Amino acid sequence: MRVTAIATHPEVSPSTRFRMHQFRDALAGRGIELRYDFLFGVEEYGRLRSGGGVASRARGLTGALRARVRRLEAADLGDVVWVSRALAPIGAGRILDCLRGRGVPVVADFDDAVFLPPAGGSRWLGPLRRPGRAFADLCRASSVVLTGNSYLADAARDAVGVGEPMDVRILPTVVDTNRYRPMERATSSSLTVGWVGSHTTLPYLWARRAVFQELAREVPFALRVVSDSPPPPMPGVDVEFHRWTPATEVTAFHGIDLGVYPLPDDAWSRGKCGLKAIQYGACGVPVVASPVGVLRDVVVPEETGLWAESDPEWVEAMKRILGDPAAIESMGRNARAWIEDRYSLVSALPVLEAGLRDGARCSFGSLPVGETPCAASPGY
Repeated sequence: MRVTAIATHPEVSPSTRFRMHQFRDALAGRGIELRYDFLFGVEEYGRLRSGGGVASRARGLTGALRARVRRLEAADLGDVVWVSRALAPIGAGRILDCLRGRGVPVVADFDDAVFLPPAGGSRWLGPLRRPGRAFADLCRASSVVLTGNSYLADAARDAVGVGEPMDVRILPTVVDTNRYRPMERATSSSLTVGWVGSHTTLPYLWARRAVFQELAREVPFALRVVSDSPPPPMPGVDVEFHRWTPATEVTAFHGIDLGVYPLPDDAWSRGKCGLKAIQYGACGVPVVASPVGVLRDVVVPEETGLWAESDPEWVEAMKRILGDPAAIESMGRNARAWIEDRYSLVSALPVLEAGLRDGARCSFGSLPVGETPCAASPGY
């Protein structure tokens, strides 16, 4: 079976890496060949993330869109097209028309609330986006829709409309637990709290700066921030900035006594798939997290970590775990087992394989009203 995997960003980007690329070898072992069509290559992706003039970025985007259409019109797309998040930042309708003309079944895959305007998006690109419409059109055109959580699954059903037949399946974002493993914990009197994320999520950490400042007055600890950009100053807190690199993607979680995952409770955050909490757990690190969206499932209170909402709850939860070495050990061990069972590559692979194979057996687009979605599998 041959699959064309379509994503905006290449495999170095988190979404493409964890939703698609990490499955490539495992899918090949099951007779599924994965071929990519990225809108931007690695070099272009790096330039986009580093900024640049509006005119040059606009030219780069329009050129990439034209090139994608030409490729899709000429390429052998295989048995099914697997789309991550969106067909393009703008002009998705043109690409969807191209796929309709080719008649190849489509499987859509969502790991964020991409139907919402992105926070802090480009001022020139924003007015051209129609994320809700693009999301609904892609859902309607897909024979199977994979979502990272139930919130996104409900959004997909709502976008298509009540009464319309649809095959929606939940495929959690997962990690390869053979790569993400606990490090043997060394005996140490020092404590390290860890936060790992991109520059786009640093504001969530900064919003809780009063928590870390209050905690530092009572408990000696270092705050390790692993990101592609340094955090703003946090007076009174011993902050260690580690720049994220592919080589340190796993080791960044080693040596952390407690992971933190603060999120605001809003529509965008409820669409997130909890990757940081999953990475913490796979590495045997307990976590204090906001009880938002999928984090209510990933983090099990009193077993793998604690939930916290208000600043006083955050301070108390962190003090409680950091002050109890036995809790750090037992919660970390429980977290590892929880992730292996529910959020590992091994646990997700059968769901993904079934979604791709069932999607390939369907005709392009939504089925007529009254018909049953193709090969819908109980439990998905």
